[in-house]
Amino acid sequence: MTVLPSDFAAAMERLWTVKLGNVAGPAFRELWTRMGETFHLAIRQNMKASALSIAPAWQVLAPEMGVGKTQGALLYLAMMAKASRKSSPPLRIGGLFVARTIQQCEDAASTINELAGFEAAITRHSSNAVTLRECGRFPVVVITHAAVTQSWAQSYSGTVDTYGSWEGGRRCLVIIDEALANAIEFHSVDEGSLHRVLGLRVSAEFKAKHQQAFDAVSSMLDFFKAVSSRVEEISPIWSEQDPLSSRQVDELEILFRQLVSDLKSVSSYDPIWNDPDSKNAELQHVWVTLSAIIQLFRHWALFSIQGSRKALTTGKEKVPRFFAPVVLNATANQDPVLDYRRAKLVPLPKVRSYRNLTIHILRSDGIGKTAMRNAGEARLRHLAQFVSEHTKPGDKWMVVTHLATEALARKHLPEEIALTGHWGSLDGLNDFRDCNKAVLFGLSFRDPAWPVSMYFALRGAQTKEWLRSKEAKAIRHKLEVMSIAAQVIQALGRPRSRKVIDEEGNCLPTDVFVTLPNNSVGRDVESAIREAFTGAVIRDWVYDLDGPGCHSKQKASPSAAIVTAMKNKSPGRYLISAIAKEVGLSSTETANLKDALRKKRAIVDDLKRLGVSYSVEGSGRGAKSYLVKR
Repeated sequence: MTVLPSDFAAAMERLWTVKLGNVAGPAFRELWTRMGETFHLAIRQNMKASALSIAPAWQVLAPEMGVGKTQGALLYLAMMAKASRKSSPPLRIGGLFVARTIQQCEDAASTINELAGFEAAITRHSSNAVTLRECGRFPVVVITHAAVTQSWAQSYSGTVDTYGSWEGGRRCLVIIDEALANAIEFHSVDEGSLHRVLGLRVSAEFKAKHQQAFDAVSSMLDFFKAVSSRVEEISPIWSEQDPLSSRQVDELEILFRQLVSDLKSVSSYDPIWNDPDSKNAELQHVWVTLSAIIQLFRHWALFSIQGSRKALTTGKEKVPRFFAPVVLNATANQDPVLDYRRAKLVPLPKVRSYRNLTIHILRSDGIGKTAMRNAGEARLRHLAQFVSEHTKPGDKWMVVTHLATEALARKHLPEEIALTGHWGSLDGLNDFRDCNKAVLFGLSFRDPAWPVSMYFALRGAQTKEWLRSKEAKAIRHKLEVMSIAAQVIQALGRPRSRKVIDEEGNCLPTDVFVTLPNNSVGRDVESAIREAFTGAVIRDWVYDLDGPGCHSKQKASPSAAIVTAMKNKSPGRYLISAIAKEVGLSSTETANLKDALRKKRAIVDDLKRLGVSYSVEGSGRGAKSYLVKR
């Protein structure tokens, strides 16, 4: 049994106003009605589908931020699950909700169950032991983006068959929240990664046993060197006519898999193979490199130079083959995957007014990851001074930096008034909704070859002549703008600008300071910002990234910097001296840090919540201190 759009809109208005404390008006009710109609249509399309049906265009709901699109989807699923109890199996309708992260999955399932009044939803992901049989007892299953973009999910025998039905009937509503992460999978090799595989510290007997595999890697290295000496900065090397036949690639993959399998049992005097964390890291690198070689031969190869790094790259689409999903994505206009799929943007009314949002823009060079990292300590100390000087009682700041400099930001910014985040981790977050001020410090630029790789992955490899054409130049510019605009718009929608305070859709006064490149890309991103945030006040941000020496009295927080650095690390074992150097700790601060860890002060509990422990190996002058993340 489906849910009437009018009933959904009424329920959503109650949720929005009574429980969430927002304000609604006629435009909001019209928006929620359209959402209900979209979900209803998707269900009807799936119910009528057969093996011979032609899949309709994906439907995309791209309302402005802060109008309850995710809450609305969860409410609809809860109402649908509740209504379906009135039907008998196998006529009950179920749903599948796809969220970006594991935590978002858990939050979504909890919300659905609360709204339904019974256990209607269950999550299944890498951090729990839920079986498919258990999933079959629930009308709604919540899974991650990663679950639907894995290689096994590329056909109807993957995600569709796995989650397409349950004990009550079929799951006829699939909702994907936010732009699909890793919808395009890229693989690349460079000279360093190939040398690392060839230089594995293994016995002569091991190398002899896997001589064919090592010879294949050596041949790729020779080929890479030859290409590096003769091609342009970005150039396609091969497309459909790759050097190896499908059978040869299959045989090579068998050799590589056997090599990695045998490496798992290697042990020697070398500490790499005796330490579990080091061994797993080495195995991961070897497999990433070998699988990249396989994918290069299976698809196309693009050579590119970025700074001092030269690489061969390939990519493939990993978009799930759902029949009629609904995508929730406020930045859908900036999503090349949806553009490629010719997804249908559902017409929605504009319900927000951003006249209380002021966006201050600094147009500058040197705001990419490398420049910001190289000047990180000085620039973030200077930014902390700016924040302190522009803080009034009651102000709360959101500060977004690159991943590589977030720990430095946390070191210098006062914790009581500033929250930090980094590019690539903001989509869908509500953590900053009470921040009335924000700084988007630097931008996450893509590799110059990324637009070409993305286009090749979606449309197929093109020729060298095409790369020189006006069409290619326009496409590369468009994709670069889309990538940056999507990030900036998502970030602009994270602070208090997302909260609605009246029927006109206004927010409370919010100031955001943004850095944009001083070129045509920056100008086009600014146009996208103006379109997304109707009525926002745009002003110049008069600020010098590399201003005069900082005289801020703000005390640095080394412990907060270490905790943030470890929060952003992958599982593994890290020398404390290396982490301390990364966040710019002095020798005295490093010694104080080790002392705090030994005496189990507050930082130990903060790290423990991240799954990080402190360990010391050896004794005396030869002792080494580590932070170990599980």
